[in-house]
Amino acid sequence: MMKSIKRWACILLTLVLLTGSVCVSVTAANAPKKFRAACADGALVLRWNAVAGAESYVLLKQNARGEWIRKNGASPTSTTFTDAKVKDAHSYNYRVYAVVNGNKGAAAALKATYLAPPQITKFVNRANGIQLKWKRCAAAAQYTLYRLNTRGAWERIATLGAGTRSYLDRNVTGGTKYTYTLRQTSGSTVSAFKKNGFRHVFVSPVTGLTVKNSPKGVILRWNAVAEAKTYEVLRKVPGGSWTTVKTVKRTTTQMVDAAAPYGKKCFYLVRALRPNNVGANGTVEAVFAVDPTKPMIALTYDDGPYRPTTNQVLDVLEKYNARATFFVVGNRLATYSDCLAREASLGCEIGCHTYNHTTLTSASDTTIANEIANTNALIAQYSGQTPRLLRAPGGAINSRVQSVVGYPLIQWSVDTRDWEHRNTQTTINHVKTHASDGAIVLMHDIHAPTANAAEGVVSYLVGQGYQLVTVSEMMDAKGITMQNGSVYYRAG
Repeated sequence: MMKSIKRWACILLTLVLLTGSVCVSVTAANAPKKFRAACADGALVLRWNAVAGAESYVLLKQNARGEWIRKNGASPTSTTFTDAKVKDAHSYNYRVYAVVNGNKGAAAALKATYLAPPQITKFVNRANGIQLKWKRCAAAAQYTLYRLNTRGAWERIATLGAGTRSYLDRNVTGGTKYTYTLRQTSGSTVSAFKKNGFRHVFVSPVTGLTVKNSPKGVILRWNAVAEAKTYEVLRKVPGGSWTTVKTVKRTTTQMVDAAAPYGKKCFYLVRALRPNNVGANGTVEAVFAVDPTKPMIALTYDDGPYRPTTNQVLDVLEKYNARATFFVVGNRLATYSDCLAREASLGCEIGCHTYNHTTLTSASDTTIANEIANTNALIAQYSGQTPRLLRAPGGAINSRVQSVVGYPLIQWSVDTRDWEHRNTQTTINHVKTHASDGAIVLMHDIHAPTANAAEGVVSYLVGQGYQLVTVSEMMDAKGITMQNGSVYYRAG
């Protein structure tokens, strides 16, 4: 009896061992292969190879407490699963196994990191292209920027480091819509594209902006921008911020700022606009605003600069927020270049008085051209101004000089003859006696008595309500368009 029991026990043990061996074999065969993940826009897409005979697959995801939670079920025979419960730069653990003949197979394990498509947060139109800006991605080792080409395919335009947050695309044309997308990369993991990308129309900067005084206020003109729907005109004063003066229709390329703060230097900027799209900033132009309804006088100084006396005159002008026009001699400019720079910084106008204080009526055409060109080149070099005006030494002009100079010729209506009498009080008295709206006053800033007269002259005129402006400012404010070769003694 005992032998029979032992024999059956051996048979049962053998069957158990054999059964266990078969299960191990089945389990090993049922383990899914090539379990992998890829980043999509807002999800991780998991894939694995099909297992022969599989009736279903079970996908598990480990939660924050270490528990394995079943995720799939809607399509039990699918070999893919899209997990939308993911966050950028987070890693997740997954397991998947197949069920064959009701038996659970071995699980394939995967740890996957999700990288989100970088978000472009802002487009800024620059004068030389579109600047794109995006949010920082915590795990990014690099970014790759793509632009949709004319064939409808994504074309890589830049690969950028992890610390980069912006890119300037210079290869753009005004009025054209561009579509961009970004990918981030960390190790072997690459994010997807943002669905449909990010679209932006490049709006070109306004060009050809000019600003000048006029009888109605500061007038602005600019070139049209084809893609503009409207234009925004902005103004600021030193120490202030940009404020919108007016928004005008696309068919308008000029406006008058009748509310300019007179007596102050005004900076202007015009931008082209489309709905929710601000055009690139163009050049900024500046003008000292002159009130056309109030009297004005242009003080002019010849023969300088000379540092001791010119700076004395400039001190007074700066004190009273006044401006003057300096007709300078070219052969003095290298020595006193600092005076030119200061004149320009105070808003004064710098005109040509020839290079050698040459009498133009007795000079050849070639000499006249060289005297003017050499002087104006130095004025531009040391002051940044492009001279608009010429005063002939001694006021000596004739029809030939008028035909060859190529600039308006500025004479005077009030001659103090300061160079002759060299008397401070005489200069002051002469100005007081002959001052009038639109007058051009002749003085010479190389003489000490004239420099000493600056306080008396300027304080008196300001006290009488005169605006002390440059020749060009006065002519513009009076509506006088100066012509090359024409002679001007006063404004009006």
